[in-house]
Amino acid sequence: MGDSRRQTAELADGEAAVELDPGLAFGTGTHATTALCLDWLDSLDLAGRRVIDVGCGSGILAIAALKLGAAGAVAIDHDPQALLATRENAARNGVADRLTVLGADAPPPAPADVVVANILAGTLIELAPQMEAMVRPGGLLALSGILAEQIDDVAAAYVRPGRSVFPGATAAAIPGATDPSRQECRSYRSAILFDPPVLRDGWALLHGTRGPA
Repeated sequence: MGDSRRQTAELADGEAAVELDPGLAFGTGTHATTALCLDWLDSLDLAGRRVIDVGCGSGILAIAALKLGAAGAVAIDHDPQALLATRENAARNGVADRLTVLGADAPPPAPADVVVANILAGTLIELAPQMEAMVRPGGLLALSGILAEQIDDVAAAYVRPGRSVFPGATAAAIPGATDPSRQECRSYRSAILFDPPVLRDGWALLHGTRGPA
């Protein structure tokens, strides 16, 4: 998975290329945070799933998800230039009919199977309640744009006591996929169950599953 930017490349079976002109929007596929998200999306079986890209920039993540087999996607951003670039890039890649582009002031979309947000850590913390509401029970969430030293602060916004806490979880000790406490938290509402973060070039990707509502 990658950013073709009008270049040609030999693609192996199962690979997809995104033709991209970011214009004035963020998102070329080369930054570590975008690459982490692309790798994560590429690792999923997206067939038949709906995806939401929060802070879509150039639209690269939503478009990549569609080219990887997602049934539909929603791209959200507050920047008019990002919305313009996303629509143009969707048309360029032949996926405009499966992509809904929304400004940040639009009514929230229906919860999706997969939600990805590559934005600043402070915004991820501020938007935690809205982000959780976008993920359907059992759905997947990935948060990027986080420096390695910001992991604990961002995770705390999604697992803090009184809203989405689960047994054994603290901001500094996020349960992994094999941690027994992951199973206990299934009885908690709206808990985001994080797997260990993925790191690259000093940046982190937090990814996990939403517990039952």
